[in-house]
Amino acid sequence: MKTSKIATIIIIAALGATLIGASALAYLGTRATPTATTGTYGNYPAGMMNGYQTYPSTTTTTPPTQTVTTEIPPNDAATIARTYLNQTGNPNLAVKTVQEYTNTYYVQIVEKDTGIGAFELAVDKYTGALVPMQGPTMMWDTKYGVTGTSTMMGYLATGYSGTGGMMGGTGMMNWLRGTPTTAMPISLSQAQTTAQQYLNTNYPGTTAGTATTYYGYYTMQVMGSNGNVVGMVGINGATGQVMDYTWCGNFMRQIILS
Repeated sequence: MKTSKIATIIIIAALGATLIGASALAYLGTRATPTATTGTYGNYPAGMMNGYQTYPSTTTTTPPTQTVTTEIPPNDAATIARTYLNQTGNPNLAVKTVQEYTNTYYVQIVEKDTGIGAFELAVDKYTGALVPMQGPTMMWDTKYGVTGTSTMMGYLATGYSGTGGMMGGTGMMNWLRGTPTTAMPISLSQAQTTAQQYLNTNYPGTTAGTATTYYGYYTMQVMGSNGNVVGMVGINGATGQVMDYTWCGNFMRQIILS
């Protein structure tokens, strides 16, 4: 009898310990963990499609319960971009314009000596997180686009000191790019015609406006019937493919800095 009672007590104790352990594991498995904030406009987080955090990390970590409701001003977005450029070590890069859209700040980076577009950045309007602008910069830029280093899609390069850059590595994506040049199969005039055809079909009454030439592609502002900027499109310099910057949201204003 005594042996039976002892066995029963041991079994109950073991069951209790198992239940407590399971509860603890369940709690640990459901606790909120910090999340990386990379913006609200669909830019990919670091990893397969975005390894652009070479210089330092361009994401910020915030508790999941934290809500930022105050927008940073456009000049702060420009300062954030300039700080990033300083950290790249390439003195030939400058912020030219900051455009405010409903979803993000768009920042245009150009080369100082040539005036040619280098690449495009996005700054989150609430957190200030800076990431490469999705679209042509990530996919078509033949000089400052992805390299094949580190993550699957590589890093945003600066084309400086012979390191990095589109052709500076041996990554799997380099062979898709070609030699960095603005002498592209699709001329600026042809790109403007292609852009206008796209706008006529998709946004009747709009026209292709100010164009910027990048290494591998062009961008053009989209002008509304009232003459105001309403958006932007990119045109591939090799194929003529048009990419609509719809992820930015609605155009609000532009600040020209240089």
